[in-house]
Parts: sequence; structure tokens; C-alpha cells
Amino acid sequence: MLKANLIVTCTNKKRVSVPDDLMLRNISGVGRIEERLDNWINSLEKIEVDTLPAQQLYSGDHWNVIIKDIVTFPHSFPIQVWVASAGYGLVRLTAPLKPYAVTFTQGSSDSIYISGATVSISKQQANQQWWKLLSKWKGPEPGQPRSIMEIAQREPDQPLLVAASEDYLQAIAHDLQGALLYLNDSEDLSIVSFGTKKLASLNKNLIPCDARLQPILGGVRGSLNVRLLSKIIAESEKVPLKANALRQHYHQLTEQQAPIIVYDRAPISDEEIKTFIRTQLKINRSQKHTPLLRILRRELNQACEQSRFKQLYQNVIKEYYAPELF
Repeated sequence: MLKANLIVTCTNKKRVSVPDDLMLRNISGVGRIEERLDNWINSLEKIEVDTLPAQQLYSGDHWNVIIKDIVTFPHSFPIQVWVASAGYGLVRLTAPLKPYAVTFTQGSSDSIYISGATVSISKQQANQQWWKLLSKWKGPEPGQPRSIMEIAQREPDQPLLVAASEDYLQAIAHDLQGALLYLNDSEDLSIVSFGTKKLASLNKNLIPCDARLQPILGGVRGSLNVRLLSKIIAESEKVPLKANALRQHYHQLTEQQAPIIVYDRAPISDEEIKTFIRTQLKINRSQKHTPLLRILRRELNQACEQSRFKQLYQNVIKEYYAPELF
């Protein structure tokens, strides 16, 4: 009987507040991955805070698509959804998790890799090392698979579909390569990653996904990975869950779409953005980050990614303005 294992990534948006002791920025050992991970796991195990099932902990558009369009939507065959978490490793949706803040994405205060602080290794090496060591921890549900390779080893005949950003894919790349060794058919591994063009030895398993598909899939670009994953599952009777078939189908579908609109926006430094935010808040102290970002992009023709702008906005609020604005 057909069954599919789906690997999706966590999100930094949580439904409950994250305690300071479970933010990676406050964990010592920045210079050594092993030391920092040991300190991180120690905090996860000892800090007293209520847990939530992974399914209920995360929030945002990305996560809403996972729950509404993949998990609770009726399918013609069983699916098992797993979460690749930078804080917990590989977990099931039912795993009890404490609210936390850790990410493989560089630039966040809670990034695993901090430029200039992590000794002698690249961001990719640091993230891969973190994932490998994290998979050796027993996790929140002892006895459950702690790696993607272990899932493939247990169910070598079942399709394995992964939806992840490039940073997360780089972190779990060795795990995915190991999974290929256990799958009876290498075509049973399919990877969806918005904007990722190459993935070394996993190129043949990479399914095309770029902004040209956004009019078809809907939503924001941050959720395109899981929106395409949902479409793949929903249309599995039309297009089999085999990497080659999916790659050909979505390449053709992508090429049929209109070209991506490219906005010629000038780059801007963090300090320039913070100055802009301070100026706007002096005009109207109640303005939130989303409308301010629209002003920055449309009226000033300046470029800034949404999560970066939000973080800088929050920094300004904390540093210069009353807490009730935050």
C-alpha cells in the first residue's frame, strides 16, 4: 500500500512566547558547535516550561498550509509528516516541544552559524555538524526516528518528499544522501526548495520551484515550498510520486508561466533601515512593520527582505521606544 513520508521545516513563528533561556542567542559556546549544542540540549531538557505538540506550536502562512492543506486534507493514501527543526532535530507532529528560537538561516540572532565567531568552518559545515550531532540526541520522543536516513531505512519502498529552504537543505544534505542509500528506488526521493537551482549529488531529486508558480499556488513566496508539496500530493494520481516524473511535469508547468517580475530596488544597510524606521515612528508611533516595509519598497524603491525588516523594526522598538509599541 502506498504511503508517503513528508519532511517539512519548522518556522520561527510560535503560538506562545519563547523564554530567554530557550533562545540560542543566550546559549554559550558560540565558537564550538559541539559545546554550544551540548549547552542547548541541556537547556531544552532542564528549563521548566509547558510543551505543545509540534502541530500546535508553530504558526504563520507556511505552517497553516501544512496543517490545513496537507495534514488535515483527505488524501487517497496515508501520509506521515515529519518536522526538520533546528532546535529539536527530526520530530513527529505529535512530539511535545517547548517554545524555542533556533535557525539554520544566517542573519538571525538565533542562527547556529555566526559569521566571525564560529571557528574554522563554513556556515554549511556548521549547520551540517549541528544537524548530525542533534540527530544523536534521544529527542522529545525516545525511540522515534531521529534522522531522515532512519525513515528511509525503516520504509525503503515508500516515497520520501522534502520541502525546505536552501539553508535547511544544506544542513540536512548528508542525511538526505544517506537516505538515498536505503531507498530501493532513488526516484522515491523528491525535494522541493523555492529558488534552489543546484543541490550537488541530489540535483536529480530536485523539483523546479520558483516565483513563476506563485500565481498558480497562491500565498506568499515564503510558503511556496509547502504549497507545491501540497499540490504534488493532491495530484499524485495524475503525476506519480517519482522525482523524474515530477521534475519533468513541473519544469514544463513553470516554463508555461509568465516571467518573474524583477523590481529594480536599491540595496540598503541595516543602519539606514533603522534610521528610516525611527523617522517614520516619530511621525506616527503606532505604525507597524508591514506598512512601513511597503513604504520603503514602493515610495523609496529600497530593497529589504521581510524577516530582516521585521527584526530591525523590533530592535528599534526595544532600543528607542516604549514597550507597548512592540
